[in-house]
Amino acid sequence: MFKALALAAALGASPFDYSLTNPEVVISATDEASIDRLAEGFFKALKAGEYQRAYSEAFTSPLMKKRVLELEQIATQSETTFKTYGAVKDWELFGAQKPSKNFIRRFYLVRTESTPLFFTVEFYHVDGKWMILNLTFVDRFVSLQ
Repeated sequence: MFKALALAAALGASPFDYSLTNPEVVISATDEASIDRLAEGFFKALKAGEYQRAYSEAFTSPLMKKRVLELEQIATQSETTFKTYGAVKDWELFGAQKPSKNFIRRFYLVRTESTPLFFTVEFYHVDGKWMILNLTFVDRFVSLQ
């Protein structure tokens, strides 16, 4: 996951399939609000330049809690990325996939001082709560088709 994030950030990434949505999947307003809070917390920490906090609070699964060194490395890589592109100015949700009631993928445009970054954030619902399962970002937009 982290190597993919670093490569995606540095090189641009492969195309995403934005059409993967099951029309029968309905996400409750409560669940949408929980997902919004997770995303907002992550992006607010990035905007504040608090990269360690952004990733340690975003990845709360038992697996990721054991991977402290990797979380520190990705936070350091993100710090380098934002030194290159400039600070986060703001962000907006611009798309989502809902293949399952327990798995949601959202697409965010993050505006920096010099260029937009395109984040893909995957959310997973387990044990009655939502968590961030994975995230990647690129600096090239791949068309929504």
